[in-house]
Amino acid sequence: MTDAPSPNDPLKDAWRSQPVEQIQMSTMELAAAAGRFERQVHRRNLIEYVAGAVGALAFGWMAIFGHHAGWIVRAGDALAVPGMAFILWQLHRRGSPGRTPTGGSPETLVAFQRSELVRQRDALRAVPVWYISPILPSFFLIGLGRWVQESTPGRSRQEDHVMIIVGGIVIGLVLAVVWLLNALAVMKLERQIDQIDRMQRS
Repeated sequence: MTDAPSPNDPLKDAWRSQPVEQIQMSTMELAAAAGRFERQVHRRNLIEYVAGAVGALAFGWMAIFGHHAGWIVRAGDALAVPGMAFILWQLHRRGSPGRTPTGGSPETLVAFQRSELVRQRDALRAVPVWYISPILPSFFLIGLGRWVQESTPGRSRQEDHVMIIVGGIVIGLVLAVVWLLNALAVMKLERQIDQIDRMQRS
């Protein structure tokens, strides 16, 4: 036993100091990533709020002033307004981003980022329930009203029925694409969550 330094001490000191530098760098990177994620979610929500408000106003206007439409179609237009209001409320409740903590420890930032990723993943995973389903009754009533109560001027009833079917298929495809895009986003978020979990275990 001796207090004299061994030849390997400088290497050990350098090795021991390396994780500290890595933690400091990962903290800055994680804070930047959390900030970017927060801004992305804010932008997404803002676009959804504007689009939802415009859609609700359009359907409300048609429900009130669409005198040429039958009562079933107008009921479908009116039903779309609370449906879209519900969607926007759910978007705010489920998908509003948290504020990135400033000056937190690496552990705090990691826990915050993971919780945000999990919350957004869960919101997107439930899109068929709170984003797609609330508007389906409105689409159904509008299609039903067009089918039984009126046809487009200059078009026969049979031709109009074909157009209604085509329109329903198009709407179904659009909603399927919306679901698929959100399912892909869920997979991406899950990969990011797994990365954080592996980092915490290492």
